[in-house]
Amino acid sequence: MGLEKELSAAQATLDVALTKVSKLEETRKWKEDTVSRKHLRLVNGSNDYEGRLEVKSGDQWRSVCENSWSKNSAQLICSMLGYPGPNVAAVGARVFGNGAGYTLSPPSYCSRSAGVICGDLDSYPVRLVNGSYPHEGRLEIRIAGQWGTVCHNGWDSADAKVACNMLGFEGQVLNGATATGGAMFGRGTGPEWMNGVDCVGDENHLLSCPASYPAGHSSQCSHNYDAGVICGDWHHYPLRLVGGTNEREGRVEVKINGLWTSIYDTYWDTREAEVVCRALGYNW
Repeated sequence: MGLEKELSAAQATLDVALTKVSKLEETRKWKEDTVSRKHLRLVNGSNDYEGRLEVKSGDQWRSVCENSWSKNSAQLICSMLGYPGPNVAAVGARVFGNGAGYTLSPPSYCSRSAGVICGDLDSYPVRLVNGSYPHEGRLEIRIAGQWGTVCHNGWDSADAKVACNMLGFEGQVLNGATATGGAMFGRGTGPEWMNGVDCVGDENHLLSCPASYPAGHSSQCSHNYDAGVICGDWHHYPLRLVGGTNEREGRVEVKINGLWTSIYDTYWDTREAEVVCRALGYNW
């Protein structure tokens, strides 16, 4: 009797295991079929390799929610569509519009559609506006036929380097690219196209950089926080020391757009002080 119970229990365990394997195989086959190329399409783009992403569910085409949409997601989709490569972009609903119905997200939690651009990012140019010299200004990018700005959240020298390279200032960038924020070159108009850009620095285009909010994604930013760049040449930005007891000490000020302004002391340490002293001719 004890042996029969053990055999019965073993058979039950085997049945459960086989059921799980069968379900896993069904799930794998379903996923392979669901994510096949014939179940994906790009809509409302200006060419075959860009547009709002739609997934076929039964007899209906449904949009994908832009929430949590990322460059990694875009790379996967572009690869599945036959457009592999690093120069892809994840974009939000303001670029290719909203679709009807949603998949991969409960409809009650989403009202904005994701899109992708699979290569050929050169059709999305950037420009500098309102600078005193050609190599500086507020950064703007043209998307969906409209020039807009970039929010300064997370904006740093790696992002500025990518922008400067796009603008043809590779030579100047060898000396460094400076990221500016707080609408230093004036407040722009139109959409805030990008927010939370996080480039490594070797990307060919800003749109191919990861971002907290992909281009055209809904985000909370205003033109008070427009980003800008200075591509390498800082000779037009003199420094001076003010309020010290001699010429070798004082409050650091820099002249920007014709106005002398002080420098905020957050993260200020001896490394920054050494740079300022060298710039002022006080080498040691």
